[in-house]
Amino acid sequence: MHGVGQFVPVSGGTRIEMRFLVPPITKVLIVVFFALYFVAAGGFVLGARDNAVALANVIFGAGGAVVLAVLFVSAVRQQRTDLRAFLERVFEGVPRV
Repeated sequence: MHGVGQFVPVSGGTRIEMRFLVPPITKVLIVVFFALYFVAAGGFVLGARDNAVALANVIFGAGGAVVLAVLFVSAVRQQRTDLRAFLERVFEGVPRV
């Protein structure tokens, strides 16, 4: 999570605009990570000799993917909250418009 700021001149001062974004390389790495996860989970499913075991592997693999997605999303939200709190502390004495 990154904070990107822009200073915009306005009459009587400057307005500071902030936005939060996930860098492109991070997005690529997340996609690669999940792709590798699905390849590994697919290997477990294809390697199973019994249909019941294969079904269990699919269920556990899907559940694991959901858990990972929830962890990633919650981490991004926490980072966004922490970054926002940090920026609020940094610009505490600056009046808001």
